[in-house]
Parts: sequence; structure tokens; C-alpha cells
Amino acid sequence: MQCPACSVELLEENINIQTDVARCHACKNVFKISEQVGKYVPPSFDITKPPEGVTVNQGTHSLELGTSLRSLAGCFLVPFSIVWGGLSIGGIYGTQIVTGEWDIITTLFGIPFVLISFFLFGLAMLAVFGRTSITLDSNGGTVFTGIGNTGYRRSFTWDLVTDVSIKTTYTSKGYPNKSLVIQAKKKVTMGSGLKEDKLTYFFNAVYSIWKKRKEHIV
Repeated sequence: MQCPACSVELLEENINIQTDVARCHACKNVFKISEQVGKYVPPSFDITKPPEGVTVNQGTHSLELGTSLRSLAGCFLVPFSIVWGGLSIGGIYGTQIVTGEWDIITTLFGIPFVLISFFLFGLAMLAVFGRTSITLDSNGGTVFTGIGNTGYRRSFTWDLVTDVSIKTTYTSKGYPNKSLVIQAKKKVTMGSGLKEDKLTYFFNAVYSIWKKRKEHIV
């Protein structure tokens, strides 16, 4: 384990698992062990050697790391969204279109079903054609999730980043879901649903760059 303040490797006698406290012999920093678990980039990590399925594009002043969001879930979501949309929208609006008679109550009732249908179809397209990436430069980074050039972007600046970690959340049925969390002025997340090796790579890349910049500033 490394000290989160100065990155010096801790001495074994300064780590107390039972009390969840560790103390750095170099800078005297005292911190909770549980808050630092998993925040360690192995010395062998090479950002230019990503796992299979992850691309690295080195620009003149930036670095882009990306991967496809394609998954087996798309095999289920595509037909499900088509059936759901066809039955719900067709059942509510089909008769009105055929007869040419519109009922305001029925029309308003169908709006949530239309929105859900678009949401499901969007998830299905992401599971088939989607991609997520993070572009890093000297100022900060931008996380992108979408299809082609169309999607959702969230940005951050290095000077406002206070933590980089992998967080685990749980679905309503208790299934774990891990994602990379960059804590800045606004929390930026990415990688939800990615395989463990890909998510670990993204964490190692972002965390190591952030730590180096932090140490340089200090």
C-alpha cells in the first residue's frame, strides 16, 4: 500500500488492519486503510499496452482511451425494445391513427410508454453500437458515451480532481455494478458494465496520470 499523500510505500508495522488506520513513516500522514483499498497502480502498468478491446490513440497534446460497449445484453434488448414499443405504442395510438379519432386522455396516457420505448431503444443501440472513451490532456479530461459522434460528454479539470477510484453500486436486486469515478467539481463516472480488466486499465491510466500531476504540483 502506498501513502495517498506522498506515494511512499508503507512499512508493514505502520499498517493496522484491525483499527483501519495506517501511518506514513515518511510524511507522517495518517489515513483510513479502507479508503485506499484498490488505489494502487502496479509498477508494471504500461498505458500503451491496454487489454484486448481497448484502443489507445496518442495525439499531439492529448491521449484518448476507448472501448466498445457491445455486449450480449444487446441480443435481448433489441427484440425486447421492438416488441415493447410495438405493443405499447401501437396499442395506444394505433387504433386512433386508423380511425382518425383522437382521445386526449388516451393520448396523454401513452406519453410515458413512448418515453420508455425510446429509452429502451437507446440502451439497445448502445449495447450493439455504443462506445465509451476518455480523452486526457494537460488541463483535464472528457468522458464520452454514445454512438459515433453523438452522445453524452462530461468534462473535468485536473486542478479540481480530489479522488479517482472504482466504486461499486448495487441494483435493486442486489447485483454489483462497478464504475470508474473521478471526483471533481462535479462527479464524472464511466465504465459501468465493463469487464474487470478494462475497468482496471482505465482506472490505472487515469489514477497514475492524476497522481503524477498532483505530485508535480506539490
